[in-house]
Amino acid sequence: MKLCKKMHHKLILVVIFGIALTASGLVIWPFQSWDHLIQKSRDILLTRCTKTPSLSITNTDGSVSDYRNGLYAVQMEAGVILKGITNYGPVIVKSQYPARQGEWYLVFGNFESGGYQAYESYRLILLGTDFPTNILAGKSLDGQIQLLLKWRLDMLDKQMQHDQEEKKRLEQGIQK
Repeated sequence: MKLCKKMHHKLILVVIFGIALTASGLVIWPFQSWDHLIQKSRDILLTRCTKTPSLSITNTDGSVSDYRNGLYAVQMEAGVILKGITNYGPVIVKSQYPARQGEWYLVFGNFESGGYQAYESYRLILLGTDFPTNILAGKSLDGQIQLLLKWRLDMLDKQMQHDQEEKKRLEQGIQK
């Protein structure tokens, strides 16, 4: 009986969540797994951001708002195609992630309506400004994805170490 009640409550939450997302016109799915993401992404590519998107827009009435529908339309250059039928060159990637000019990204997306739909922030993986794309040569798609995820994890580890050192210095400064 308790199990049935719990499932009923979960179902209600899922329905409410679905209605809320549908009302906004944009469906954002929670991360499930890398295997699921790879399978559901028709296109997987490495891109370099060519222009940092504006963090706000000017509405037709002259007022200024946050980015439209919670998404940035990021101008990028497709550099390496890992999966899909994609052309090299300029592309638009629509995402919650505000990419920065000059940085490489691993993009898990689907090409529709003239751009890549990569709405969820986990679909853009920052690789930095100096990512050596030649290290992917000769590897399978799974091997490439593993290498790219490890690259990002190493970046995060270094950044977290740096942030911890900075935090410690700042804490020492305010303890006077």
